[in-house]
Amino acid sequence: MHDHGVPLEATRIEREGGGRRGRLLSLGLLALALLAVAAPAARADTVTCGEVLRASTTVTNSLVGCAGDGLVIGASGIDVNLNGHVVQGVGLGTGIRNSGHADVTIRNGSVINFDYGVVLHAGTVRNAVTNLNLAKNEWAAIQLENASGNHVAQNVVSESSDVGVRVTNGSLGNVIVGNSLSGAGSSEGFVVELGSNGNWLEGNVVPVSGGHAIRVEGSSGNMVLANELAGGADVTVMVAGAPGTVVQANRIAGGGDASLLMTGATGGVVRFNALGKSSDAGVILEGMGNSLVKGNSMSLAGDSAIILRNGAHNVRVIDNQASHSSDAGVAIA
Repeated sequence: MHDHGVPLEATRIEREGGGRRGRLLSLGLLALALLAVAAPAARADTVTCGEVLRASTTVTNSLVGCAGDGLVIGASGIDVNLNGHVVQGVGLGTGIRNSGHADVTIRNGSVINFDYGVVLHAGTVRNAVTNLNLAKNEWAAIQLENASGNHVAQNVVSESSDVGVRVTNGSLGNVIVGNSLSGAGSSEGFVVELGSNGNWLEGNVVPVSGGHAIRVEGSSGNMVLANELAGGADVTVMVAGAPGTVVQANRIAGGGDASLLMTGATGGVVRFNALGKSSDAGVILEGMGNSLVKGNSMSLAGDSAIILRNGAHNVRVIDNQASHSSDAGVAIA
């Protein structure tokens, strides 16, 4: 059914995802995350490769040539302050690993040349990973693996071969905010996948990527808000099989394909985004139902500005502006 011509599901998501309530929700999540990770005063300490940290620690030395893990979190409620130092590996293991300890802060340093930079494993909740430089980590700079309610903020990622930040395997309700990818682009910037629901990606920057700047797949109710994104050879923002995803107020420049592709779900919302030049369409909705495309501005699309295709139905397209597209403003295929 419809409410004044707008699908009810889209209307619900629109109310919940944006405006004042959306801003308050974002701020509230950040505040709760920061409060949750308060820790006792840290001791200054020299650390060694593979050391298990069981108390709050202010690191006083750098680690070079770690053949496995760099540091391992061994207790809940601790603060690990790298204090500007470097944890460097030889291309194996994990730079900093937490296998289930809650309320931990990891901050203020560099993690370089591991398989994974920082990994929060199953059961890790209410952690904060902040103000890290992560470079040359093969599979992911930061990975959340069935880890929920965590706060990943103000990190700089460069030269990751696969993914910058991956949220995977049922990771729920995480806040990924204010991170940037710089230098050589990874294959993908930010990935939310495999039943990772209710996550919030806001204010992140991807100036270049080898593939998708953001991919949300097989997960529901995620928010992609106010990010600055550029594509590589693939679609810049890919949303696949991800019902209730809101893509809002982003600045998106396409690369070798469309700026945004949303496919195979219901309740998608694409609104108030600014889309620049792309090699294909600005926005494509493919097989989507009960969805909304509203208030977007698009220019220099290599195809139509907006394409609805492959059985897209009950999609409301209103108040969009398109200029200098190579084909139609709105095409239904």
